[in-house]
Amino acid sequence: MATKSLASDGAWDTAGIWSPSGEPTIDDDVTVPAGRKFTPPASGEVQFKTLTINGDAEINTDVAIKAGGFILIGATGQIYRSAGSPIQRRFYCATSGGRYQMRMARSDTDQRNIELGGYRFEGIMPTISAEGSGGIYGDLATLIFNDDAQGDYYLGEQGLPSLGAELEEQLSEGVGSNYATWRSGQVRSFKVQLKWPKIAAGGSSPYTLDYYEVLRRMRASPYTVLVTCPYQVFRGYIESAMPARVEGGRHHGATVTIVEGRDR
Repeated sequence: MATKSLASDGAWDTAGIWSPSGEPTIDDDVTVPAGRKFTPPASGEVQFKTLTINGDAEINTDVAIKAGGFILIGATGQIYRSAGSPIQRRFYCATSGGRYQMRMARSDTDQRNIELGGYRFEGIMPTISAEGSGGIYGDLATLIFNDDAQGDYYLGEQGLPSLGAELEEQLSEGVGSNYATWRSGQVRSFKVQLKWPKIAAGGSSPYTLDYYEVLRRMRASPYTVLVTCPYQVFRGYIESAMPARVEGGRHHGATVTIVEGRDR
């Protein structure tokens, strides 16, 4: 395992652009500093354990992420497809059955280019992310919905709308693979339904946090949030978060409406 930083611009598989030298591997923590840019490798795929982007990441190949790893788009980071290529690609976990995250730091106002149309995200841990919230919860404001490992949390998604319309009321409730599919540009807003225990379990964050308070802060501040699910990365803002008591009061719940767009 190594920590790699992009020292000069160039193709991902060019050993000399990295410090220390050498193309990153699946065990490496990789940083792209502000002002630096990598482009797709000449052949093969991009691999890493974690990738923190404060510069530019131009991708057009498969991306393999180590189980438990993540992509963090920093306040000045950009990640986007190469121009002119219609080929579908994938982000996937290098370990069968593993999970990874895609998160985004808060930026106000947000002028980043985040465009991952045509990618599918295999093994991604669905999240609503806007990091850098401050306050008593520190710098983390990410809701993680790990329905495979933690049955008390779920993320429901709605059906495909007509082009340019809002998603219709077709919510698939419950745990498991509640996946909707749509293309970038077809969705202007959608709703997700989530729930969490009345008394949060111990362990690592975010399960010890008050989810509704995190939602409230995301909505009250001028955030752009990033929503990641298996077939879409959607950037917008939380228009509303309607709380509810569910399952006889044993759980808290909320229906969250997220609208496409940048900072309000």
